[in-house]
Amino acid sequence: MAPVISANRSAKLDVYDYAAHFDVLPQFEREEIPVNPDAKGKKGHLCRVRVEGTNILGEGFNPTNEIFAEITACLDFKARAEKAHQGEKLLVKHINTLTTKTGKKFLEYCKLRSKDWAEYRFQGKQTHGGIAVVGQLFLADRLMAECAASTYFQL
Repeated sequence: MAPVISANRSAKLDVYDYAAHFDVLPQFEREEIPVNPDAKGKKGHLCRVRVEGTNILGEGFNPTNEIFAEITACLDFKARAEKAHQGEKLLVKHINTLTTKTGKKFLEYCKLRSKDWAEYRFQGKQTHGGIAVVGQLFLADRLMAECAASTYFQL
């Protein structure tokens, strides 16, 4: 399962970017369900991901690890979204949608248009051990805003 995670590190970000096109956040639902109807006490992890404004549902299950269930749900969501959009990459509603991929370019554009923006800088970071995505917005050296995606710990 580790190679699948490594190959799909951005699956959750892709779901968030997709949801940004609808100006919403994705909804993650998690529940524990029995692994076997016979086995008492042993429960696995089920994760569902939805985006309001679509009828796409991604589901993932893992008998031991909630993180794997979430990644599987994100991958399932991406596959269903691409299929719903006739095999294309995830839907891009219009070029002006602000996503993790366009945020830095937007800030660079603002700096070109107005000198007031010259002191703003965006710093994004993705760790290499676990998957942690952090975005920080600075005004000169002062941290103005920070956001982080869920952190996946290395297994």
